[in-house]
Amino acid sequence: MNYLITGASGFIGRNLLLKLKELSADTFYAVFNTDNSFYSFVNKEGFKNIIPVRCDLSNKEAVIATFSDSNFDVCLHLAANSDPTLSVKDPVIDFKNNIMTTFWLLNFVKIRRFIYMSSGAVYDGLEGEVSPDSKLDPVLPYAIAKMTSEKYIQYYQRCRKIQTFLILRFFGAYGLYEPNRKIYTQMIKRLILEDNDRFEIRGDGTNLIDAMWVGDAVNALIGTIRNDSFDNRIYDLSCGSPITIKALVEQFGAAFGKEIKLECKGTSAEPIRFHVDPIPFRNDFQVGPVTGFYEGIHKLADFLKEERHE
Repeated sequence: MNYLITGASGFIGRNLLLKLKELSADTFYAVFNTDNSFYSFVNKEGFKNIIPVRCDLSNKEAVIATFSDSNFDVCLHLAANSDPTLSVKDPVIDFKNNIMTTFWLLNFVKIRRFIYMSSGAVYDGLEGEVSPDSKLDPVLPYAIAKMTSEKYIQYYQRCRKIQTFLILRFFGAYGLYEPNRKIYTQMIKRLILEDNDRFEIRGDGTNLIDAMWVGDAVNALIGTIRNDSFDNRIYDLSCGSPITIKALVEQFGAAFGKEIKLECKGTSAEPIRFHVDPIPFRNDFQVGPVTGFYEGIHKLADFLKEERHE
């Protein structure tokens, strides 16, 4: 089996490759673009079944030149702008990284099965429990781009450019190699590494967050790679334990025995008032989160401490 993993140098991508190193002898073509540290990561980890491929997937000519003679059994498409706030500041960059990368892949790369990491952000503007049957009407550029990519995937499957697809509306993860902007890393750096007791967030703190430990997210993705019985469907992929940002900060304080003075300022670019039922995904793919917050956040803290002293 030949596998194509896009966005392989990113947060989820790196953690996925580390797991695949243990589990599989198949060949994985790991696509990255601007992260020059990816080669050293691959060499350091001694991957035998990972082939790094540099390609700007938002560039038509680059995609054709890199993949014109290639055939893949499965593509796990992780490459994206993952920052909703950036999509507000620069919708053009978001359009390029979240829509064009998908569009050129679908048009010019021979792929049998296409697994797409979408986002729960497509439910932007809705409240309460939502599901793949909910009517979507997002206004956030990031959410619009994710929804548009979903529609293109369904269109190209009907046109037989790809045989089957699986769309995962992902609600996020935290853990090793996550972007510095994520609240988990920000809390650890500010409150633990800098030994501060004040933490600032955007908005009023009532936004919901439902992220899982990255290792659990990776296990879920591996479950989808290995099981094609439920293709041509859309699933919500979440931890299933939504809490407010305020509650998350309190939970963090309890995990490290700290009293945190929380400051809420401005507005959030992505107000989240919705949640999903994680059971359909878990029942079909027989995989779900097993790592509690206390265990996960201490793993991340240890990783960031070690990284700081390297």
